[in-house]
Amino acid sequence: MQEPEALSKPEWDALFAEFQEASPLDPATAPTVRERGDLVDAPTGDSENVAAPTYVRWRRVPTFLQSNARSRHYTLDPVTGVLTFGDGSLGLIPPPIANGITLRNLQTGGGNAANTAPPLAITELKTSLPFIDKVFNVTSPAGGSDAWDETATLQFGPQQIKNRGRAVTTEDYAWLIRQQFGQVARVRCLATTAPVTGGLGFKPGAVTCIVVPKTTDPTPQPTAGLLARIRAYVMQLALGGIVSDLYFTGPDYSVVRIGADVHPLDPGAASSVARRVVGALEEFFHPLTGGEQQSGWDFGRDVFLSEVNAVLERTPGVDFVTNVTLLDYPGATSLDVLANNLVASGAHQIRIV
Repeated sequence: MQEPEALSKPEWDALFAEFQEASPLDPATAPTVRERGDLVDAPTGDSENVAAPTYVRWRRVPTFLQSNARSRHYTLDPVTGVLTFGDGSLGLIPPPIANGITLRNLQTGGGNAANTAPPLAITELKTSLPFIDKVFNVTSPAGGSDAWDETATLQFGPQQIKNRGRAVTTEDYAWLIRQQFGQVARVRCLATTAPVTGGLGFKPGAVTCIVVPKTTDPTPQPTAGLLARIRAYVMQLALGGIVSDLYFTGPDYSVVRIGADVHPLDPGAASSVARRVVGALEEFFHPLTGGEQQSGWDFGRDVFLSEVNAVLERTPGVDFVTNVTLLDYPGATSLDVLANNLVASGAHQIRIV
């Protein structure tokens, strides 16, 4: 914020102290203010006052309830992008200077719906760039999340009161990660566990979090960037003695491949029925949106051929099915899924008879 008058030394000291004492969970501390020079965009000179005019960083706060008439505070709704300043009683009114407000690193997007754009959907540049002929996205967007609705508030609210922003139990880790990162669908945290060659192994004092992102991919895996952000966040909240033994990884999958003979109601529609059957199996075995309730599969949840039969027989165009098998486990009536694995769909073999 550009200010027309120099800050007095008491104002300067109060502003610096306020940033220094901010909670680690307060968005105003990103980036962290370590030195007085971090609060201004102009040199302070040799005097006790900041040279005027100068740009002074104001602090973002959740509400103005603890602001006074001289508090350089603002609120920001990251979903709508609405920026609000005080009214002179609760929070200082910005100086009436043209183009005096500067926003840095402000980003907003389309929420969870923005993640649905498929690869190659982005084909245009907003502005031309030298030597660039064309652009396109090679993967679907990721990272968008919606604001809490009533259901999410009822889920996360009691947990906030319980954990008080500290990660102590494995349950705390899971809730804090899901609360902070809307693009995360599931988290499974394991105590005394660390990654070893070929999987996970026992390690005293270690904590491993298995992170599953929100995505339509058949086998969702978190990006390295997402895992790095999660680690940086959790390290601020965990007990100091174990921050060096925190591990974050993606899930392992137990791939399910189904073989079946399908008898269609209309033999002339055999090809379309086969495609619908394969599509129904792929939807059913999706780790996040599959299952009988379409709410995904729990870690370690076994697969039974009886429920696969039900999926096949309720597919439109199917009369009945026979010889339903687990291709990788001939003769088995169920698939035993490892405790820390999720189910995923494989290449099914459907024969129309």
